Amino acid sequence: MDPLCISTPFTLADAEAAGWTREGVRTLVRQGDIREIVHGAYVSTDVPDTFGLRAAGLSRLVPPRAVICRRSAAWLYGVDVMALGAHVDVPPVEFLVPAGTAAVRRAGAIGYSAVLADHEVTEIDGLRVTTPQRTTLDLARWLPLLDGVPAVDAMLHHQLVSLEALHAGAARLRGYRNKQRMERALELADGRAESLQESRLRIRLVVYAKLPAPEVQYVVPTPGGEFRLDLAYVEVKVAIEYDGEENHSSPRDVAYDRWRRDMMRGMGWTFHVARSHDVLGGWMGFTGAVERSLRAAGLTLAS
Repeated sequence: MDPLCISTPFTLADAEAAGWTREGVRTLVRQGDIREIVHGAYVSTDVPDTFGLRAAGLSRLVPPRAVICRRSAAWLYGVDVMALGAHVDVPPVEFLVPAGTAAVRRAGAIGYSAVLADHEVTEIDGLRVTTPQRTTLDLARWLPLLDGVPAVDAMLHHQLVSLEALHAGAARLRGYRNKQRMERALELADGRAESLQESRLRIRLVVYAKLPAPEVQYVVPTPGGEFRLDLAYVEVKVAIEYDGEENHSSPRDVAYDRWRRDMMRGMGWTFHVARSHDVLGGWMGFTGAVERSLRAAGLTLAS
């Protein structure tokens, strides 16, 4: 086998086809030249362990008609919609096979079986994946709204699919399971959202707290320039923003956020700034505070 071939995943069958023996493969593993990334698939020890590498390795082992789908497909499109906490370890790869075919059952993989048309399958770097439209519709159908809407938002934001195309695809799914959830997710989706947590915050406000839908990424002209608000009730100047640790925790970020918001407070805006806890466990307290601000500002809300 050409040594360069070990920089991409290969199986024992691949090795034998290239003239290696199984004992030769085991020897290279013992020597530390190659490693087993998933059971039955190997790669050079110099290659970093990533989700894409796991997906490539498993794709060498699953049946030929198996297709990477759902969150795994989105990742390969460059869109991170993985479950909260899934980044601690490399998550399992999701595979879809056509209805009537046994779902993939293998360590490191999650298998599903469903109707799958040929036109709903494409390739990314040689890996078979569901198309952006099918991927997004599956995310909308099978994830709870708190995760499904952010996933749809993210696929739209990356311009991998249009809302019009999603509605057209959804219309063809009469009789499918979770169709109402999918339609609700599309109804709530907004590709202007810039993070999953921002989208989740919007769902907490609209679906859970039953408040009116705020404007997304609303631009406000100020003496200091144009500033965008994550979410805004424009008519009463109530702004809601999500401050994640990654972009809003350094002293420079904190100082900038304070300067920007103080300037806008001087223009009559009220701010509610959410952190992770306010989106997840403590959302009722946060949305309650937003509701009180809206009522105090004179916005008519349902009782």
